[in-house]
Amino acid sequence: MKKFLSLLLAAMMVAVALCSCAASKGGNGSSTASDNGTAAVESAEDTPAGHDYDILFSWKVKIDGTEYAVPFEFSELAANGYALNPEYDQELNGNTYCIMGPNPKKDGVSLQVFFWNPSSTAKKLSECKVGCVKVDADGKHECILPGDFKFDETVTAQNVLDKYGMPEDPDDYKDSDDETYITYRTGSNNYVSFEIHKKESMTKYNCVTVKNLVK
Repeated sequence: MKKFLSLLLAAMMVAVALCSCAASKGGNGSSTASDNGTAAVESAEDTPAGHDYDILFSWKVKIDGTEYAVPFEFSELAANGYALNPEYDQELNGNTYCIMGPNPKKDGVSLQVFFWNPSSTAKKLSECKVGCVKVDADGKHECILPGDFKFDETVTAQNVLDKYGMPEDPDDYKDSDDETYITYRTGSNNYVSFEIHKKESMTKYNCVTVKNLVK
């Protein structure tokens, strides 16, 4: 009888050991993420890689060979030959920006900018920052965006999507018979927006806006 009880106890101990071993494995015997972390890597490999539009959030735009990181001091444009008409160099209140205002010119060609004064005191526009740059694909400027993406009159909406992917918010992709709007944003005043026109007969040009109001 004692021998029988000993055998029964030994069998129970083996069963418990087997159950403990199985608990440390997946349902098919493969290691789980808790073993060495490799399962998470394998899962990531199985997921198709998306486009990384985060490169746009370097806020860099190269215009006519000079790179600017929005926002930047207007003095950077001035150093590259852009000038404001003194008549329009008015004061801008603190913590505000110009939605409509004078555009600086270089050799008679203007660049669309929004002036921004993040300080608490009023400053002349020429002493402020440029918080937004808008470039039309009208052949007057060469525009290169992050990832060495040349933005010109030949760019299509599909080119933009192929390069940067679909925006995270479905509302930031708007398509119609005439134009497509694609916006990549991190905030209401922090975004890169593309406006792509489809009809050659339209007078409007493709344009890209880089806006980043951060202190």
